[in-house]
Amino acid sequence: MKIGLFLLLLAASSLAQDPADARIDASCGPNGMNFEMKPAKNPQPPPPLSAGQARVYVLQDDDSFQSVTKPTTRVGLDGQWVGATHGDSYVYFPVDPGEHHVCASWQAWGNLKAGDKTLTLTLKTVAGRVYYCRVKDVYRPDHVPPTPKLETLDFDAGHILAETFSLSLFQPLQKK
Repeated sequence: MKIGLFLLLLAASSLAQDPADARIDASCGPNGMNFEMKPAKNPQPPPPLSAGQARVYVLQDDDSFQSVTKPTTRVGLDGQWVGATHGDSYVYFPVDPGEHHVCASWQAWGNLKAGDKTLTLTLKTVAGRVYYCRVKDVYRPDHVPPTPKLETLDFDAGHILAETFSLSLFQPLQKK
């Protein structure tokens, strides 16, 4: 009897969860969260690293994306959204040393629903170091479907690419 009641309560609580709050992957934030993004006009250099922390940059590279409209990429870390990028831009954030799970997930774009293009990677960080991850978006309307790729870059390649991109200023969109 107690087991049946427990299972009934468990099922009821899962049905009550808002589907927009469901996660695509444990690395990402709620799938229903979307962002508005614009490039920074005159970005300031990042602040010095706090003692005992590392910094992660996530860059959205749309150089091979042959479409007038570009996807907005939500960036997650360890189950929480930490930013968004759009068209050759980047975000950065501090992390504690250790293993982290990075997520890159497109918001709705064209015929794709939010979360249809989601990628993750594991990143092991050390205090005092800077890490770069790139979301390489590829699309050619004639024969290549829209495809993102998430990868780490070495420091020099990431730093050079970030110098040519815009810092992303983002804010969550209000749920309707």
